[in-house]
Amino acid sequence: FIAVQPAQAQSQAKTVKKLPEFSFYDLDGKVFTSKQLKYDKYLMVVYFDPDCEHCNAQAEQIKNNIAKFKGVTMVWLSIGDPGMMKDFKNKYFANSKQVIFLHDPTMNIFKAFPDAIETPTLYIYNKNKVQIAKLGECKAADIYKNFK
Repeated sequence: FIAVQPAQAQSQAKTVKKLPEFSFYDLDGKVFTSKQLKYDKYLMVVYFDPDCEHCNAQAEQIKNNIAKFKGVTMVWLSIGDPGMMKDFKNKYFANSKQVIFLHDPTMNIFKAFPDAIETPTLYIYNKNKVQIAKLGECKAADIYKNFK
């Protein structure tokens, strides 16, 4: 019945994407779950590869504008080499308490974030754990304009 299709499409468009439950590893090899995430305003999850040129450029953009990311907890998530991830962290966010690095050796990221295809992919969630933006590589200004 044709009249139903637009309503179905409309209801699908309004689907609220909540922060998925996940379990990955911190850089010390300890399990870290989505339940352990504590943040007041915004959460930004960045799917990245420490060897990716675009990811390095994205991290540089964020580092250079870190003051505009006040109140934003960042999770940098990768299936890449943990040693390279540590180097990446030390290069861009060595002393930042608001940045968490998580490693996913089992590729469960693709269950939690099935549309994480390209690196970097950024997911921004509000304090209610509702996704408010999904971005690819972009200028820092295009990221922080989502923090209202």
